[in-house]
Amino acid sequence: MFPEKATIMLIPKINEKVLMEKRPPSGIWGGLWCFIEVEELSELDERLAKESLHIVETKHLDPFRHTFSHFHLDIQPIVVNCERLHSEEVNENNQQQWYDLAQSNPVGFAASTQKLISFLKQSNLF
Repeated sequence: MFPEKATIMLIPKINEKVLMEKRPPSGIWGGLWCFIEVEELSELDERLAKESLHIVETKHLDPFRHTFSHFHLDIQPIVVNCERLHSEEVNENNQQQWYDLAQSNPVGFAASTQKLISFLKQSNLF
């Protein structure tokens, strides 16, 4: 039996754009684009405040399991409708960008991220 781990994937959203991060080059999903991960819900406000974002509303999506070769990862996705704390945009850099769900961007996504993006595009959340 595989070990089990759990994570919370935050999907910060403003209009039809979601904030994504590029993973470090080594480790799980190395170099791929993913949603922001936290271990506890108590980290939600502080983590988004770091991005100058204020939470307006949250919506918990159905959790799902992603299996790697050596462990299971239980993922709790949460869509977070946000407002900017300041009028300027979040600074995009090489490790972070806003992804427009209405467009097809040619960046590498982790399998779990692609699954969530497909769900978001098909849902009435946007």
